[in-house]
Amino acid sequence: MFCRCNSTWEAVKAFFVVSAKGFYACCPSKNLEYSKFQKHHPLWDHEMQYQNKDNHNLNKLACVCIPQNFTAKCKMKDPEEHQVKSRRPLQKSAERRRRCRRRSQCKPEKLQETELDLQLGSNATCKSLVFHQRPGFGQLGTKCLIKANHFLADISVSDLSHYNVKITPEVTSRKTNKAIIAELVRLHRNTDLATRLPVYDGGRNLYTAGLLPFTYKEFNVTLSEDDDVMGGTREREFKVVIKFATRVSMHQLHELLSGKQVNNAQEALSVFDIVLRELAAQRYVSIGRFLYSPDVRKPQQLGGGLESWRGFYQSIRPTQMGLSLNIDMSSMAFIEPLPVIDFVAQILGKDVHSKPLSDADRVKIKKALRGVKVEVTHRGNFRRKYRISGLTSQPTRELIFPLDEQMNMKSVVDYFQEMYGFTIKYSHLPCLQVGSPRKVNYLPMEACKIVGGQRYTKGLNEKQITSLLKVSCQRPRDQETDILQTIQQNNYENDPYAKEFGINIDNKLASVEARVLPPPWLKYHDTGREKEYLPQVGQWNMMNKKVINGSIVRYWTCINFSRSVQESTARGFCQQLVQMCQISGMEFNLDPVIPISLARPDQVKKALKYVHSAAIEKLDGKELELLIAILPDNNGSLYGDLKRICETDLGLISQCCLTKHVFKINRQYLANVALKINVKMGGRNTVLLDALSWRIPLVSDIPTIIFGADVTHPESGEDSCPSIAAVVASQDWPEVTKYAGLVCAQPHREELIQDLFRCWKDPQRGVVYGGMIRELLLSFKKATGQKPLRIIFYRDGVSEGQFYQVLLYELDAIRKACASLEPTYQPPVTFVVVQKRHHTRLFANNHDDRNSIDKSGNILPGTVVDSKICHPSEFDFYLCSHAGIQGTSRPAHYHVLWDENNFTADEIQSLTNNLCYTYARCTRSVSVVPPAYYAHLAAYRARFYMEPDVAEITKLRGTRSKEGPVRPLPALKERVKNALESKIPPTPNHKPLTTLEDGKSSTSFISDTIYTRGYNSVTQGHVIACSKDNQAQPKFVFVSVCAIKGCNKEAINRPWKCKFNICRECYLECEDKCLGCREPYKYISDDNKEDDKSFQSAEPWSSSSWTKRLSLVKSFKVQNHPPDFDHTRWLKSFTTGGNDVIADEPTTIPALVENGGASNKDKLSHSDPKPLKNRPRDPLDPLQLMGRKSKKRCNLDFLAIWKRKKI
Repeated sequence: MFCRCNSTWEAVKAFFVVSAKGFYACCPSKNLEYSKFQKHHPLWDHEMQYQNKDNHNLNKLACVCIPQNFTAKCKMKDPEEHQVKSRRPLQKSAERRRRCRRRSQCKPEKLQETELDLQLGSNATCKSLVFHQRPGFGQLGTKCLIKANHFLADISVSDLSHYNVKITPEVTSRKTNKAIIAELVRLHRNTDLATRLPVYDGGRNLYTAGLLPFTYKEFNVTLSEDDDVMGGTREREFKVVIKFATRVSMHQLHELLSGKQVNNAQEALSVFDIVLRELAAQRYVSIGRFLYSPDVRKPQQLGGGLESWRGFYQSIRPTQMGLSLNIDMSSMAFIEPLPVIDFVAQILGKDVHSKPLSDADRVKIKKALRGVKVEVTHRGNFRRKYRISGLTSQPTRELIFPLDEQMNMKSVVDYFQEMYGFTIKYSHLPCLQVGSPRKVNYLPMEACKIVGGQRYTKGLNEKQITSLLKVSCQRPRDQETDILQTIQQNNYENDPYAKEFGINIDNKLASVEARVLPPPWLKYHDTGREKEYLPQVGQWNMMNKKVINGSIVRYWTCINFSRSVQESTARGFCQQLVQMCQISGMEFNLDPVIPISLARPDQVKKALKYVHSAAIEKLDGKELELLIAILPDNNGSLYGDLKRICETDLGLISQCCLTKHVFKINRQYLANVALKINVKMGGRNTVLLDALSWRIPLVSDIPTIIFGADVTHPESGEDSCPSIAAVVASQDWPEVTKYAGLVCAQPHREELIQDLFRCWKDPQRGVVYGGMIRELLLSFKKATGQKPLRIIFYRDGVSEGQFYQVLLYELDAIRKACASLEPTYQPPVTFVVVQKRHHTRLFANNHDDRNSIDKSGNILPGTVVDSKICHPSEFDFYLCSHAGIQGTSRPAHYHVLWDENNFTADEIQSLTNNLCYTYARCTRSVSVVPPAYYAHLAAYRARFYMEPDVAEITKLRGTRSKEGPVRPLPALKERVKNALESKIPPTPNHKPLTTLEDGKSSTSFISDTIYTRGYNSVTQGHVIACSKDNQAQPKFVFVSVCAIKGCNKEAINRPWKCKFNICRECYLECEDKCLGCREPYKYISDDNKEDDKSFQSAEPWSSSSWTKRLSLVKSFKVQNHPPDFDHTRWLKSFTTGGNDVIADEPTTIPALVENGGASNKDKLSHSDPKPLKNRPRDPLDPLQLMGRKSKKRCNLDFLAIWKRKKI
């Protein structure tokens, strides 16, 4: 779109504002005032005010909220009457003509209206969408000087030309294409190319510094190349057409480096990347932006016929100091250039010279050798090269082939003896198949050798991965030295291509000013010696501390899959683990339900079912709460099988421990396992002290939900496996330490999360709304009793080239998910991308200064950088939040793409750093913000549920392509789902729920979606609300399910006083007596029924009405937090024996004793403990949780049913 302003044309950075009539597109001209968009669209609420008198910056309003397949009517300025065709004549044409005569006076209230029907997609691009600009630089923390692996690149060229290249016949190999252009340059550089030295990307693009003397020219090139199929060399003629395409703008690049936001500077950056890689690609093996060579360092053997090559990564990046060259060291697995028969022996781990191969061995070898290039050794100096296509099913001595057209047969053994005088010694081995499928050639293994320099593209085993990590792991001082040596070896100052394009690379590491953020204070239980703790150098321990919310484990047992672990050893390990759990603040029964069982790893399903049934029989039908499993150190697929069976078949929560930890018991290891068990069973380990004190900026002021999202993809070659997307969200506020999550399977290698929001038509229910964002918002509302008024979204796993696409698609899904809950519900969103797969490394300025490094030699945890090596204009920063253990620490790169909450640099950096100290599984700060970390773990766990057996893998890979249907994820057992629900203790900001109707839906409508309560378990998701009408908005309602064990039918409306949910069939069989309170039903009138609370029951909040929000927050604080409120004392009043009582878990009530607590010496028994006597009124009363008006308590039978989580 364009607008006529002051008689000049300017490109319109259009932004869309949703009103009752549609979208408005406005011009960012000077002296523009636009306000009072207060009408609500049926799907969104945008009360926006915009006043811009001096600039054209519209990024705050460049919000794209476009539903998929949504038809809108757009109102826009019509620059010329004939340029836009209206579907129907506009009214008041006289007024229109008057407006056309006054185009120089463009004002919003006088916009020309042109009605168009536009089909807008949710993944459409929009030039108006600009990333959030840097609000300033941070000042918090101790300033220090560090070094980064960035080298300043000075560019003197001012003219770049782009030419299109077409090679006939077409070649798919980029290596061959480059060889053709290299030969062309060698022949014609001093003549037709006018001494220009071009660079070529191997595809269709060729670049020069300046213009060539022609715009179109054809060349004929003859190239000698290896024949990978038939072997040998051959000469081929190619026709090369070079045609001028365009001039590459250097102006846009200079604008970007000066701090302005531009969209088309990427091409110039790509040209300089190609230039600096051109000479290096001739000396190294090029794999993307990585370059490897055996000359960088002596190759190290990895086992299985593989070796590691050392290399480096290089890339040109725009930074605040100008263009910089990013250099990082790397290691890659390559196939060792061995005789094929020796390679086979290493793969199988045995001698193959005497014994024939089994079918399993043949399959393994065929998989490893397919696609590998070999050369023959039986013909002296004539080394023809072939590419292996397969392996024969017969040994060499049984192979015969037709020698001529008369079908005279000849054996392979005789042919090699007669033709080449080569005697085949190992005729019991199969032959290699080379050549095309129509004409297959046989080569004996002993006559072939693997060609060097071939990257190994298949998966590595655990031993090889360990060896590769050991080789690539370097201390910071050593890695810095290698990077500087690489710069010197590349010798950029004498690079002819760099000289041609005027590139000068500095040979010194960039010196950067950084800050070390202070660590946060952590809050632990008041019964421990240390109630508050300040971590030192990113780590601490649980000595003298107790978890702030301890869980309860009554019924547990252990199963031992390791043959080397004796029963007495396993028993002693379990006793110490239980004691550590008790010391940490959990209530843990000392004795297992049944004795420790010994099982074989190959019979995992049978063993688990036996233990499960034996425990249930011993407990008289009660469920086993925890299973501790001892696994061998090298357990292969045992871990995944155990988790899948426990959580999808049996409904068990499990904790796995390796044999090495059982033999060598370490108290720190036991403490970490105790933390994991506590979280799995519903407890919380620690919270930020600032959170309890309401001192976290832009989090503590209003209810805030923090999301984390990630997508994991299968390994290369697994085209049948789907990608797994996971989204987690905080479920407590303001503590933000407890998370729930959703996981879904989506198409192979799909990076956009498809199930963030779903809207579809159901034949019976009408329009149905669902999706992960919606469900997590509902879960937050259920857990806290409040709607989130602010959203912070941490997105992991996105590359820079996908920023626009991911932001457009997923921000739009967040908008629609919010609007589906309430038409005017649009909380402000901050969208932050988290990157770990980058190549920026930070080093201490002085490696000998012990005050500036940790024990591993890395920079101190909390080091943040937002200057010099960061983006010139966009809001990004590097944060090293963890302490290094081994090797060189990799800081996380956070890129704030969208920020409607207006975070300052200090606020978002401090929040991110503090959250890294709340990771539940260890007493260390982690390198990635926990929401993103949990999302990654959830997706990783879901991958175990997708693994079929070997036969199914082979079948799927042979019959299914990438475009096939996505395999659904299995659902978890209800027992696992409910046990892992967020159990948040009641606080003034977490009031107990008053009704039981907030339960989950009885029917699942989202296929291929699994639900995770906690970051280590997944279950099937449920649609919460639906609408009968397309235009009507769905109400936030829940479907109650029957509480009788084994019955999942929908509960009937209760015309009685008791709140026990029951379906119609069970009600008819209960003989008019409630199965919950065991009393006859007392019917009440409809007037006394308590309506279920819904999302819309609260007063609606607008995304931009800050005055209204602050008044609501103030009312929350007045109601929930009196001035003299002591949070620590309040928590202590609801603790028992060092453990906090869980709010929505009424089964913990009978565990208390008369004095409000139990001593650590008291043991739990397998029978139901006695209830409290003479205890004061408290919010954990089950009657209050159910919203009953009667003070009569339910008996223990009802509590036992409640414990099974069927309500």
